[in-house]
Amino acid sequence: MSSANTRGIAAMSMSMALFVASDTFMKTASEGTNPAQLLFVRGILLVSVIFLLVWRLRALGEVRALLQPRTLLRTFCEGAGTFTYVVSLAYIPIATALAIHMATPLFVLPLSRWILGERIGLGQILAVAIGMSGVLLVLRPTLEGIDIWLVVSLSSAVLFALRDTLTRTIPPRVPSIVVLFGGAVAGTMAGAVGVGGSGWDPIGPREIGCVIASALLVGTGMQLLIQSMRAGEVSVISPFRYTAILWAVLSGFVVWGALPDGMTVAGICLIVAAGLYALLRERLSARARARQASG
Repeated sequence: MSSANTRGIAAMSMSMALFVASDTFMKTASEGTNPAQLLFVRGILLVSVIFLLVWRLRALGEVRALLQPRTLLRTFCEGAGTFTYVVSLAYIPIATALAIHMATPLFVLPLSRWILGERIGLGQILAVAIGMSGVLLVLRPTLEGIDIWLVVSLSSAVLFALRDTLTRTIPPRVPSIVVLFGGAVAGTMAGAVGVGGSGWDPIGPREIGCVIASALLVGTGMQLLIQSMRAGEVSVISPFRYTAILWAVLSGFVVWGALPDGMTVAGICLIVAAGLYALLRERLSARARARQASG
């Protein structure tokens, strides 16, 4: 395995652990405070710290790259995806939220075909179909409808898939910290919109502490995620996104004493299996194309 892929795998795995820890703090804080308000406060902290880093790295000149159409769209997806995920997380178990979020790589496949022009084989199409059946097991629609917060969580997966796809179109000269800054600004603005619609409530010391911890964790995790997607082969690195499921189940059990039920576990297994299969097929196809080109 190349050193670039090794670095990417390590960055992806660590980012997932940090994201779950951040989610745990945010969900804990949202038990007594408006989640949009928490997102706004966390965003202010992130933007302040990341701006200082951008300034110290003398990368302010690259911030204008965020205004390019695709980069601007990526930034919007980052903010909207973060908002829908954080808000839904307040109302559904953390393992369920992560299970839905793990469908992100499956949504990346058709988006990569549409935006990047990448080829998608029949096996990958079938994998997407199987993965979506897993999502349905988690959502469990009935004649009465679907839990609205599960739908909101699913929308975040679609937005994050578009974000990840667009990340690969950003020129290499643009530092990861600048991309991270754009995402932090977008998340803060999304939180501000949410606060504008719901009003402002007092925040206690416990909630402030949780938000500060979440900001530190998610900021580091976002930086590692961007680095992982730009480090090596996406088909090799992306499977390690699923390590988040293990951390989420552990967090849900330790903090809230909750474990996913059998139907949710079955859905998780289908989502993970389909995602891994699709990524494996993509890797094998890429190798076959490389051999044909060299031959």
